[in-house]
Amino acid sequence: MISQQLSLSKQLKKYHTCPACQKNLELNADNFFRDKSRPNGFKNKCKECDRKSSSVNRKVLNREGKEYFVGVFGNKCKCCGGSFDSACYDFHHRNPAEKKFKLSDSKYVLNEETLKEAAKCDLLCKNCHASLHAGYIQYDPFGDIYTRAARIS
Repeated sequence: MISQQLSLSKQLKKYHTCPACQKNLELNADNFFRDKSRPNGFKNKCKECDRKSSSVNRKVLNREGKEYFVGVFGNKCKCCGGSFDSACYDFHHRNPAEKKFKLSDSKYVLNEETLKEAAKCDLLCKNCHASLHAGYIQYDPFGDIYTRAARIS
């Protein structure tokens, strides 16, 4: 009698096999994220696999987006003229008062708003960007150039 009840309760529970890890898990909020657009009300991948894939995809999209913007800027630091890997660059807002958001916060999504914000920026390598904010490099907005500041001995 008890074994019949267990098998009946198991039949009433719905199970789903995650396509990524092939685990057959009970279809509930403990194992799967909710998704109202799907017929069963849950995402296809289990929570563990969904977390892994979304963070990896986000990193890839962010990197590809930044590489695109670096390419638009000519892949050269405006200050030193050096050419580096896209991870070595920062987008510096020439006029901080006009800054609406950081490009990195936009995840480099290609849209009109991000392109407008990028137009307010210069591409600087991380060394020049840090030197600029430390006061070793100065920006001349009239000549649109960066120069080394005079060092005080």
